[in-house]
Amino acid sequence: MENHIGTIIEMNRKRRNWSRKYIAEKLGVNVSMISFYERGLKIPSDKKKMILCDLFNISWQELIGESPETKLRKDITQILFEMELNKNELLLIIERITEFYCNSGSYDNLKNLHIYNKTINIEKIENAITKIEDLFFSFFKEEIYKNKDRKKVIPMADISKYIQENFSNILNGIISNLNEEDILHDSFITIYEEILSNKINNELYADVQIKGYLPQPKEYTYKNIQFFGLLITKQSNMARYQYNDVVVFKKYNDYIYNTDILISMNGKLKIVRITKHRDSSFLVYTQDDDFDIYTEKQLKKNNFKIIGIPIEIKINYFNENNDI
Repeated sequence: MENHIGTIIEMNRKRRNWSRKYIAEKLGVNVSMISFYERGLKIPSDKKKMILCDLFNISWQELIGESPETKLRKDITQILFEMELNKNELLLIIERITEFYCNSGSYDNLKNLHIYNKTINIEKIENAITKIEDLFFSFFKEEIYKNKDRKKVIPMADISKYIQENFSNILNGIISNLNEEDILHDSFITIYEEILSNKINNELYADVQIKGYLPQPKEYTYKNIQFFGLLITKQSNMARYQYNDVVVFKKYNDYIYNTDILISMNGKLKIVRITKHRDSSFLVYTQDDDFDIYTEKQLKKNNFKIIGIPIEIKINYFNENNDI
């Protein structure tokens, strides 16, 4: 049996610091019946549902249908959707509101947005956080005014701090269940950075971590073609790939000759060119005039994998501090 009504009863009772005995007296039932309601073992009659709606000052639909938490999550989703965020911006917003409201962070840090990253629009972030604060205020305003003696003017910092201190568990459930697919408009290309972690990525056959995301241009939206980005973290032997550039690759895993390709060899990524050589061997160029000769057996022994074909270079995509 779905326990929506029981959850609403328990949530509203606890938000008001009411005992089960108090609710039982208002409904004219014994205390154990309130426990049965909250655990979903019994359902209140329609008459008692009406009493509960009046008691908690909620609508019939809120009691039996969509919960206030579900509505708040939908409202947050709608606000963020209308902001037309990219994935970096969305992750930053979720990180900031989670750190403050769910992990007892500082209000100054919530509002401190000195971020020098051209993939993030600070004005969008500020606007989104302000609108989410307003939503939280509306959601909890009854409890806020009750505990602030119904002052006419309450600083937003005080309101947010009160919500943080009293409703972090409720908000954690809401924030953690936001669905980014309902918020983001476009597809995104994942940007990887090669590191030393001893955790091999199953797609790139190398040690990598996610560095950020790149909005996927519409012209890349081909059927059955996947793209990824790689941040160049050391100077490439090929002059056109520079430190701090992001190279966008089309995933490709078959031999292609006399053009740049991304390979993995012994768990390390390299951009090379391959030329077919005699006796079933290959010339693998790591720069214009420097190559190594490998047989198929040697390539296999060195865990050789073809990963992708470069299609675009984003010059110095991140700022000089590589903030993300």
